[in-house]
Amino acid sequence: MVGSGIFLLPASLAAYGGISIFGWLFTATEAILLALAYARLSGIMPKTGGPYIYIQAGFGDFAGFLAAWGYWISIFVGNAAIAVGFVGYLAFFWPELASNSLLAAAVALGSIWLLTWVNAMGCATPASYSSLLRYSRFYPSSSSVRLDFCSLTSITSHLSMRVGAPRFLLLLHRRP
Repeated sequence: MVGSGIFLLPASLAAYGGISIFGWLFTATEAILLALAYARLSGIMPKTGGPYIYIQAGFGDFAGFLAAWGYWISIFVGNAAIAVGFVGYLAFFWPELASNSLLAAAVALGSIWLLTWVNAMGCATPASYSSLLRYSRFYPSSSSVRLDFCSLTSITSHLSMRVGAPRFLLLLHRRP
């Protein structure tokens, strides 16, 4: 599952310029390590329940309860973050959302209830939107990575002319 972070992170990192590519690499590495940890745990304990089962087996019932409770709360917080991110992006096309908080809250709640309704329709309805949503998130994220890389190469060319950059940075600047 890809959340709203893939859409919100470029805007947050854009203020740092080309060096933000390292932020992308850091978060991608963390996500891969977390996925590998869950893959290893699911191979060791092939039960349903996810983090609750793993923590309960390792640390006991109370720790498992706290993990499940925290996960349950994080779902509410995550849904709110996705709705706020959606309204923030929609405000670019509908400027009244940026100035009217009541309208922004109504649109955020409406988007949550619309998606709840779509999910309640059964498995076939959300699955039909799956490919469209998957490809609609690929293009913006790949274009921001390309822009960051172009910015990084311009930084390295500037450094190589001024200071004498390390050899690996000069390889980034080399054009085919």
